[in-house]
Amino acid sequence: MKRRTQDDLRWQKTEESIMHAFVEELQEKPLRKVSVSGLAQRARINKSTFYLHYEDVFDLGRSYARSLADNLMEEIDCYDLLADNPLEFAKHFVQAAENPARQEHPKLLNENALVSVFLEQLVKNLYGAIEGLLPQNVTDEELKVRVTFIITGIMGVIQFRPEMNAQDIANVLDSMRISFEG
Repeated sequence: MKRRTQDDLRWQKTEESIMHAFVEELQEKPLRKVSVSGLAQRARINKSTFYLHYEDVFDLGRSYARSLADNLMEEIDCYDLLADNPLEFAKHFVQAAENPARQEHPKLLNENALVSVFLEQLVKNLYGAIEGLLPQNVTDEELKVRVTFIITGIMGVIQFRPEMNAQDIANVLDSMRISFEG
């Protein structure tokens, strides 16, 4: 019998169902109180099916955080700016991160200690995306510091200052640029 893989449409549909049920559960309770039984019931799958996909609910939580980072990366198409014009890149990043479809995700990540998993995946993805685009005057180490600084800084502002919108953050970034240049 052929084992199902991630390329199998049924596997993908089950993944979507589990993830959707997981987000609904997180909206109602913290990760530590989410159960495989509850998820399986909500996703309309057997518990054994859940375990074919994930080790436990914490593994699912990490997968959720990584998938959010991957989805955000799909909306960012200006990686080259990170090396040449980090401020402009930051503005594009903030606009992508502020997408209304993501409104609930920062809260769920924060409340369930998944922010670090999200940030790690995001920084890894960004670094991989621009590794070959480096100008001669930017070293790998400098690029890693830029990526980490910009992403964790912006995500920190989004996390701890949710009342700020993309334009507010862009204005702060502009004033920082002027301060650094002055």
